[in-house]
Amino acid sequence: MDILTAIQGNPVLLAVGIGCLCCVMALVLGFGLQIIGVGIELFSSVFEVIFGLFGAGPVPGCGCIVVGGGCALILLLAYLLVSAVASCETNPTNFCTLIGR
Repeated sequence: MDILTAIQGNPVLLAVGIGCLCCVMALVLGFGLQIIGVGIELFSSVFEVIFGLFGAGPVPGCGCIVVGGGCALILLLAYLLVSAVASCETNPTNFCTLIGR
């Protein structure tokens, strides 16, 4: 028996079928949106904690000190790398062979 011929002949059955389909879709969407919302809330709370610590968290200005220290560390590492590469001609080391000089 074909389901379309059964539905075409009875409009009440068609209305009940559409109503059940809408209820099932509402349940699926409701649970799906809750799961997506929990994931987004978890993601945003991690960023909130990070920016709270680096912004004006426990000690105001702590974030500026951490960022400044990070920039100073990067500059120090860059200086050491450049000076090591520059000294490869006078004092060859294993680092020089690693980078191909």
